[in-house]
Amino acid sequence: PLSSIIIRYHPSSSSSSSTDLLNVGNACTRCLSSDHLITADLATQIGKNVIFVMTHVDVKGVETLLRYLAKLAKKPRPKGPAARQLLLSGERKEEGWVIRRRCIFQIWGAVASALDPERMRPLIPIILPAVYLATEKKNPGTRPDEGTEQLKELGSQLLDLLQVRLGHQYFAEAFNQVRTEIAAKRAQRSARRKMQKVQDPMQAAKRKMASQQNKVKAKRRKKELQKAIRTGELAMVMEKKVRVSKKNKRRRSS
Repeated sequence: PLSSIIIRYHPSSSSSSSTDLLNVGNACTRCLSSDHLITADLATQIGKNVIFVMTHVDVKGVETLLRYLAKLAKKPRPKGPAARQLLLSGERKEEGWVIRRRCIFQIWGAVASALDPERMRPLIPIILPAVYLATEKKNPGTRPDEGTEQLKELGSQLLDLLQVRLGHQYFAEAFNQVRTEIAAKRAQRSARRKMQKVQDPMQAAKRKMASQQNKVKAKRRKKELQKAIRTGELAMVMEKKVRVSKKNKRRRSS
């Protein structure tokens, strides 16, 4: 449906046409925000639409779309039942966060190939942080999964493409700057947590206890979900969780 809207527009310098295209692009990118509704086919269509829009709007419009996509690309991986691969219609559904990030990386790769290097260089600081986080080496204790490895490989290909398109020296400087900024932010968060332990040990203890309780609850939810899948009671369990969630929401609002 969105593609039928887009093909009505043609490259034009008029502000009205550019604004209309940008509105369509914004609508397309917002379709990527849901982990439950996004599918591979939908993401492919959204990607085509967004690429079309980005190649026919001005630099400011491209920057607007890239910033929103970068925000979505750094959206945290869902936890709890939403993070599990549920059986839908007898088939295993790919996790939404993997589909979303893969689509965004593909959009960035297509845009980097379509735009001139001069137009692309100011936009690199928007793209690189999310790609760096996807490709950096994880802690030795972290267990990689299929989705993470797939995004890491795709991110590496995107970095290679950007390096070729922008030049090795410019890319190296931009990449090192992003890496330094991310390391500085992590150091600040670590220092803030350590300072909190000294200044407010009670609050730090509560935070640690809450984290441990969340891990216990997550393990319990995982076991319940696996049991429901084995016994064929998945729909009933998910319906119960929805009712409990609505009840808790009403209780908090009252």
